[in-house]
Amino acid sequence: MGYLIDTNVKGLQANKAKFYSLVLSLSADELAHFGNSEASRKRYTREVMER
Repeated sequence: MGYLIDTNVKGLQANKAKFYSLVLSLSADELAHFGNSEASRKRYTREVMER
């Protein structure tokens, strides 16, 4: 799958801005782990984005 994404460059140019979209779809167990804490979910999202 990574190969398909990496080679999908039609129309991209070196001097054009790139846009990346990150989607985190947490399981019911993961959501339960965070409880009702929006701050915890935001912190987790930021940690994932840094990797």
